[in-house]
Amino acid sequence: MGWLTYQEIADFFKVIEIGMLGLMSIVFITDVHHGGISEELFLKFNYPRWLTPAVGTIQFLIASLNGSEYIESYQGPNLAWASQRMVALLMGGCLYTHVRVEKSLADATGPVIFWIFSVAIPVMEGREKLEYVGPAHLALAALGWVIGELISKLQPPPPPRALAFKAAAAAKREQANQRRGRPVARKGGAAQRPPAAATPAAGTGEAAKEAKKDK
Repeated sequence: MGWLTYQEIADFFKVIEIGMLGLMSIVFITDVHHGGISEELFLKFNYPRWLTPAVGTIQFLIASLNGSEYIESYQGPNLAWASQRMVALLMGGCLYTHVRVEKSLADATGPVIFWIFSVAIPVMEGREKLEYVGPAHLALAALGWVIGELISKLQPPPPPRALAFKAAAAAKREQANQRRGRPVARKGGAAQRPPAAATPAAGTGEAAKEAKKDK
């Protein structure tokens, strides 16, 4: 294929997976210490707190299995094929979160791209045929979606935490903007600046003018 081979394109896709999922795995696994991701997922989606480090572990396994092929000293079995199965499964769960729970098609773009990578990599490497890997990874994504449904039902549905969480965040931003004197966004209209308080000098001048008129 021109000056780039299919293997080189597959390697490029795997490097993207290693970089993105590797970095995300660090953030998700260390959540047991900082708690930021699990707190947000709990407040927005009512996901259990153990889900964050569990997803981070899967991300780490994907990055490790992808990278094992490029380590010359590695003498173990080639399990890179398994990493792409895990990508398809994980992206199905991500699609459930973005499409079904968050109702945001724009945020679903990333999982769709990574799912395409999971299909393209084994096909471009010549290890599997498209007519097999396509339906197989589609089924894995569907399984990931179902797992997302089940995890969502592990805890009783809370009050609309997502709306409360977003409203609290918006209120904090508005308060911060008011303190800094920045424009405050209003629904259905342009941004408005907080009203400036009248200065004592201005008030004194107006009062003096009124007094002169009365005289």
